[in-house]
Amino acid sequence: MQTKYETDKHAKEAMIQNMTKEEEFIKQLQNQQLEIRKINHNLNNILIILQAHLKNGEYDEAIEYIEQNLKIHVKAYQDLTHTGIPTLDSILNNQMYLMKEKNIEYHEDITKILHLGNVKTDDLSLAISLALDNAREACEKVDAQRQISLSLQSKQTHVVLYITNSIPQGSHPHFHKTTKADKIAHGHGVKSIKEIARKYHGDVKYDIKDNQVILRIMLQK
Repeated sequence: MQTKYETDKHAKEAMIQNMTKEEEFIKQLQNQQLEIRKINHNLNNILIILQAHLKNGEYDEAIEYIEQNLKIHVKAYQDLTHTGIPTLDSILNNQMYLMKEKNIEYHEDITKILHLGNVKTDDLSLAISLALDNAREACEKVDAQRQISLSLQSKQTHVVLYITNSIPQGSHPHFHKTTKADKIAHGHGVKSIKEIARKYHGDVKYDIKDNQVILRIMLQK
């Protein structure tokens, strides 16, 4: 009963955090849309200025002007992920921000159109959030190159998630609930992740290879 209480409490706290992150994402998205509208409005003027540089043979100035605008304007399209699922986007963008703060290199491969079937977006978002928390905390202990990669694929019968993260060389994480005394545990939230997988008749598997943890989560649609 105590374990169930702790699990439910953790899940509720995580859901509240997710709602807050979703509100933050919506604000970010609104700001991004304003920036994109500004780009569209300025595009004609940008092209006129660029044309003037080229007509006058000012090729260095033209290149510099292009690079300057690419840094400013293309960033508006790239700052946020676009899965089309607001809850999931808010989780991913918040995690990306936290990774950037810790100098963690992040890569993702997400199916362009996610068909989740019976899998609730809140459950998927919670599982990803907990898993990325673990991955990020493990990466923070790495002195060398820190990396996290996420692959989210919508298969015919399952939603399949892979998260790979760096760990300190020679370490052997334990995949159970983290305690302060256990410095190399990788299991905070693992019970909740496994409960979500069981809810959808799926499974959770951890592997260690080449100083990396590889997590696979399968959820049946």
